[in-house]
Amino acid sequence: MNSASRGIENALQKEGIPNRLLGGHRFFERMEVINALTPVKDLLAYLQVIDNPKFIPAFTRIINIPGRGIGEKTIAKILQKAGSLKISPLEVVERIHDGKLADIKPPVKRKIGSFVQAMKKLRKLARDGEYPEQLIRQLLDLIKYQDHLKKTQQDFEGRWDNVQELINFATEFESSAVLDAAEALSNKLALARTESQEDDWMDATEYDDLDDLGFPDAKEAKRDKDKARQVILDGEETPLRAFLQASMLSTDTETNEDEETKKDKVTIATCHAAKGLEWPVVFVPAVEKGVFPSARADDIEEERRLLYVACTRAQGFLYLSHCAVRMAMGQSTDKELSEFITAVQRAEVRLFRDSISDVTSQDRATIAAVLNRPVPEADKVKKMIEE
Repeated sequence: MNSASRGIENALQKEGIPNRLLGGHRFFERMEVINALTPVKDLLAYLQVIDNPKFIPAFTRIINIPGRGIGEKTIAKILQKAGSLKISPLEVVERIHDGKLADIKPPVKRKIGSFVQAMKKLRKLARDGEYPEQLIRQLLDLIKYQDHLKKTQQDFEGRWDNVQELINFATEFESSAVLDAAEALSNKLALARTESQEDDWMDATEYDDLDDLGFPDAKEAKRDKDKARQVILDGEETPLRAFLQASMLSTDTETNEDEETKKDKVTIATCHAAKGLEWPVVFVPAVEKGVFPSARADDIEEERRLLYVACTRAQGFLYLSHCAVRMAMGQSTDKELSEFITAVQRAEVRLFRDSISDVTSQDRATIAAVLNRPVPEADKVKKMIEE
């Protein structure tokens, strides 16, 4: 998978559309397995509260992990106090700790000191744009989570391996975030370059470290991660929030796994991985010169067969798209429809439309027959469109 698939994956996740990657690496492709494990759930819950103190399910999970002698009745009183004051439960315990709010009964002030201090530090780091991998490491140290696992888990080593796996995922996310943010920064520079005729414009790229990130024409610099982090922050999204959104776990610490596995998902696949599979609707992006066929291809006919494989995966609807202009490595390049398609388009005009077709009830019946599925009810179709 490349930056094109990453963009599609990110867009689907941003819209809350469940998706899976087929035949390619995904940061959280194994998270469905390790998410069921207690250590991962604990740490994700901490990250969720750091990002959003008002997220009550995560707060109730972490307030007594590691054990602080805070029972369910005490937690209920904290939540009740938060509701009456219209503040987050985290703010309630912070105010109690700081002496700005009377303690509850039984008292918790002496029990929450290390928790409050840890959360204050971690929330500041998150606001300042610290990457999730470092946040997790700091969290583990501040709450002494390794010691907690040693005391509470018989299979400590296996559980600790799961923690390390989460750190690995966070590290991979960081690498991808740097790439995406660096590309965004490069594109901004390229756009400004086209609007400015000043001879000294390139001086502005002295701070831009893109060379090591796959942009060989850019000048070398030393602060690539800092600049990538700033691009994310400029978009009013911390790296932590981007991490939680990308993992699709920002609000599902207590998700029922059986329900999760039953959800329909958009499948993202390479042309090679799609061989032998079919879907009712298929979208093939980047059907343009330089991609189909690839600019680096030695065998044009093999490239043609690859596009044929992609197109024939569609059982009902096939959508081909291409860019008019594509930004790559900081350069804006005009793009044209693939020669593989233009040749067919001239010969078979009736097969192609320039706009999305309206689907009538008769069309739905025909498609249902092709797919061997029941015809969807009109009310259900209308509801799905509205959603």
